[in-house]
Amino acid sequence: MKKKIFLVLQFLLLSVILTAGNAETYNSFEKFNVRFSNANLPFQIVVNDSKGKEYYPAELNVGNYLFFSPTRLAGLNYYEFFSDVLKKDFKTYTTNKKGKIKKESKVYHYNKSDFYANYKDMIKSDRSEIKDFLGIVSADTKLISPNTYKITNYVTDRGFLITIPMNMAFYVKQVSDSKFIWSLNNNFDKIDYTFTLENKKLIVRNDKEQIVFTAYRNENSLFFETAKDKFEYKVNEEDSQFESYKNGKLFESLKYKTE
Repeated sequence: MKKKIFLVLQFLLLSVILTAGNAETYNSFEKFNVRFSNANLPFQIVVNDSKGKEYYPAELNVGNYLFFSPTRLAGLNYYEFFSDVLKKDFKTYTTNKKGKIKKESKVYHYNKSDFYANYKDMIKSDRSEIKDFLGIVSADTKLISPNTYKITNYVTDRGFLITIPMNMAFYVKQVSDSKFIWSLNNNFDKIDYTFTLENKKLIVRNDKEQIVFTAYRNENSLFFETAKDKFEYKVNEEDSQFESYKNGKLFESLKYKTE
C-alpha cells in the first residue's frame, strides 16, 4: 500500500514538472536552473567588467532572467520576461506620424517549456560557442567541472586590418540552488560578485558585500534597483506596448503585436 502511494505521489510530481511553464520552471526567483543559449536579445546590464570589449552572446542562462556571457558580463534578458507575460509569439514595431508601421522587429517566439529552446545554434550539451566566418571560436561559455563554468572571449581587440587574439575569461560557480559566485580565478580564492535569491528577489553583491543590484517580478512588471535608481519594465496589455520607467517616470515605450 505504501509503495502504491509513493508511486502515485511520484507520478503527480513528475506531472507538475512536465506541465510547468517557462516562468514557473526557470523564473520563480526561488532557485537557479542552468542551460546554454546564443540568445542575442535586448538586455539590462547587471554587471559589466568588460571594459568596452566586444560582446558575444554565448550565454549561460541561469534562470530568473539572469545570464552570464563573454566578455565579463551579467545581464537580464527582459524579452524573456515579455514572453512569459504574453505567452505568445510577438513582434515589436514603430510607426510614422500617420500611424502606419514603418519598422518591424523579427518574431520573438514563445516556448512554453523553455524560452531558450529558440536559441540553440552552436550549442552543445556542455557549452555555447560563437564562431567567426572561418569557423574559429571567438567566444564560448563551457562547463569545466561540476557546477563550474568558464566564460571566455578569445578575440577582444581589433587592430588595423587584424584582430588581436587574447584570452579574457572569468568563472562562475553554482554553490547552491539559490547562489552563484563570480571570480577571475578558477580556484575562486577571490569572489568578485555574489548572486543570490532571497525572498523572491535576485540580489547581487560586490566583493565588499555591498548590494549593487536587485531584481524582482510583480505581475506584469519586472523591477530592478541600483544604489541610485529604480527601474521598471512593464507589459501594458491594454495598449499593447512595452513600457520602461525610471524612478516612476515613463521614459520609453514600444508597441508590440502578438502572432
